[in-house]
Amino acid sequence: MALKKQARELSKNDIKDCIRYLKSTRYPIRNKVIFCLSVFAGLRAVEISKLDWSYIIDQKGSVAQKLSIHNKSSKGKSGGRIVPMAPELRSALIDLAKQTENLQGYAILSKKGGNMSAKSLSNLFDSWYKDLGLLGCSSHSGRVTFANTLKRRSLSVHQIQIYLGHSALSTTQQYFVTKGYDDDLRAVTGLYDDRSFINRLTNIFF
Repeated sequence: MALKKQARELSKNDIKDCIRYLKSTRYPIRNKVIFCLSVFAGLRAVEISKLDWSYIIDQKGSVAQKLSIHNKSSKGKSGGRIVPMAPELRSALIDLAKQTENLQGYAILSKKGGNMSAKSLSNLFDSWYKDLGLLGCSSHSGRVTFANTLKRRSLSVHQIQIYLGHSALSTTQQYFVTKGYDDDLRAVTGLYDDRSFINRLTNIFF
């Protein structure tokens, strides 16, 4: 599905400002996780809403190195995917796990204890960006930022498509701020391994 309006990409300073701002909110740990899931993993609001602890925790009961998104928690039959966790995101999830009594069910909860709806999450992003004066930003800004950051780090458009959970390549191409982005033949012939991807994410933003 084409984007109705391109959300603004977040700059490195925008990201730092957001993380700093979230420390002053009512639920700083949860809110940082929400933000990091958007910016560092490219999750949609609906995917954040339906994120289950079983997608996050490994067999040993620890926060895994990879984030598993299931089709039922995404859009359609092609949204499921595995995204290696950036250090900032994994650290935030570890903090959230420490304050959570039962690591079962939904990970992102409302003040009433149920999972937050996608609409509520979208409104939350809007309020944060409004407070920070980031005009043109929305809940989709994290995905746009994630996609463009990977592009600048030389991942192929096909690899980015996989990490965003898009069924159509044309949808992924609409995310790029710089038009005319084409695949590098060498990148298309072999997808990056997870360790390489994690290493790339380590220094992407900071």
